[in-house]
Amino acid sequence: MQQASEATIAHLEILAKLMDDQFEVLGFRFGVNFIIDLIPEIGDIVTTGIALYIFGLAIRYNISTWTKLHMLANIAIYFIVGLILWLGDFFGAWWKPNRKNIELLRQVL
Repeated sequence: MQQASEATIAHLEILAKLMDDQFEVLGFRFGVNFIIDLIPEIGDIVTTGIALYIFGLAIRYNISTWTKLHMLANIAIYFIVGLILWLGDFFGAWWKPNRKNIELLRQVL
């Protein structure tokens, strides 16, 4: 396992913010995930792929199995509920799996 570099963590935080929190409308924060998720079927696959990319970079570091499972659970919940038409899109904008996973990574590093 390698040590987490600040540059890599900063990269992941920027990506998570873009995907989950980049925009605000009437006090509600959402990111590119919400916009991509509006594309039926393909959107859920693309945004879950990006969440798995963040996870893939995070597991290169010495994090516990519990943290890895917690991160995967955040992604799985996002993907499964995201399959529900419209409701899943708004749930994903609220759930913010990338931000949750970056917060978990920050806690353990």
